[in-house]
Amino acid sequence: MAYAADVERQRPDLPAEDRPVGDMTVGELRALLREVLEEKRRRDYYIDVKNRAIYVEDVDKHDEAYRRLKRR
Repeated sequence: MAYAADVERQRPDLPAEDRPVGDMTVGELRALLREVLEEKRRRDYYIDVKNRAIYVEDVDKHDEAYRRLKRR
C-alpha cells in the first residue's frame, strides 16, 4: 500500500480512477485487469453436448469429455 500512498501524495487532486500508475491511470489498469481475467475465464471452459458450461478445472482428468477437449 505504500505505492498507493505515494500516488495520492503526487496527485491528491485527482479521483482514484484518474491517478497515474506508470503510463496508465488506475481506471485504465483496472479495466485491463478485468479484460484479462474475463478472457482467461472464457478460455477455461467448454460447452458440453447438453449446452452446459464446463470449467476445465472441474473436469476429472479421466473423464471422456476432458480427453475430447484435449484433442481439439
